[in-house]
Amino acid sequence: MHDAVVLNEHQRRHFEVLFAGLEQALNEIDELLREPVARQRHLTQYRDDLPANAAVVVVPHVALIRRALEALTKELGLKPRTVSRRQSIRALLTAQAIRIEESYAGHLRGYGSVDASVAQHLDPALASIRESLVTISGLLAPPRGAPRRQD
Repeated sequence: MHDAVVLNEHQRRHFEVLFAGLEQALNEIDELLREPVARQRHLTQYRDDLPANAAVVVVPHVALIRRALEALTKELGLKPRTVSRRQSIRALLTAQAIRIEESYAGHLRGYGSVDASVAQHLDPALASIRESLVTISGLLAPPRGAPRRQD
């Protein structure tokens, strides 16, 4: 066995977040290896272009990474994050609302000249989508006066 790894609290949090993100990526890889058709969307179309033996070849490596993460998590004394579903959804909604705002005609000049039709037709549609995102976020807001959990 080797010497123990010593991390300060900030470094420990860094690895907790890093490994949680890696774990999430591995889950997504597992999904894509199994059922790409179930993940079809209007703007993301997955081609069924994996080699026939992809799962057989990749899954053992994914399992190896999972075991390594588990061992490192124990060795480093990392704690699982407790994540609020409500706050996670609200963060996703806020990020998308900001991306929508950054796509209004006035912000597109960096992509080239902007036709007047963008402000006239696209901006109102984008504003409507943004408003819906904000509405959903508001519906998921904690009740006023409710204590905020600090996890």
